[in-house]
Amino acid sequence: MLLEKYRDYLSFHNLKPKRVVNALQYLLWGKRSARLRHYPLFYMLETGNVCRLRCPFCVQGNYDSQVNSSKRLMGYDDFLVILRKIQDYALVLDLFKHGEPFLNPEIVRMTAAASAAGLRCRISSALNFTLTDEMAREICRSGLYKLTCAIDGVTQRAYEKYRVNGDLRLALDNAARIIRARNAARRRRPIIIFRMLVFEWNHEQVEAARQLAVEMGFDGFAADPGVFVAGD
Repeated sequence: MLLEKYRDYLSFHNLKPKRVVNALQYLLWGKRSARLRHYPLFYMLETGNVCRLRCPFCVQGNYDSQVNSSKRLMGYDDFLVILRKIQDYALVLDLFKHGEPFLNPEIVRMTAAASAAGLRCRISSALNFTLTDEMAREICRSGLYKLTCAIDGVTQRAYEKYRVNGDLRLALDNAARIIRARNAARRRRPIIIFRMLVFEWNHEQVEAARQLAVEMGFDGFAADPGVFVAGD
């Protein structure tokens, strides 16, 4: 269980001296001392709080300009400022939160810069955007470690109940495009995961979704509860 939790952190490529020392301090003291003795091993950056979908459990589904942050995209230079501050200690960097990462035109450059610095970058995407073959190749060349594809069902009717404004066929076509680009380049990365949020209206499609993931060539399949559970 512990190995599974930290699998994405284990890489000889990013184990530089400062990172090793920082990781050891976390393992030795992280949960045993009230005094902070280490830098975070993991960071999450919102590269843009914009999205075309309106998923009910996401801030995008209930966006209020009077309460929520104004919608903007992070610039590449601003990203580099943050990267330089964390790159000596960070192991994993998630480039997503409440927005669609691929709507930021600089996302591939950001991923490439962080990957070149030795960080393992992960992105979760609903894949509802225009994707060309060249962009798919650029994503695969960027050094992206893992791409989690949010695809909640195998029929449009079930899918759009949560992914409001989403197009299931577009998401599947974009996933297939990236898989083809990666395989054509004979690359092992990004690891591409089919992730399904399970609700009462789509739970009967889990096995069909799992089979679809296998047929399309995804590297893994995950079915997670589509609700926020206290304590998670």
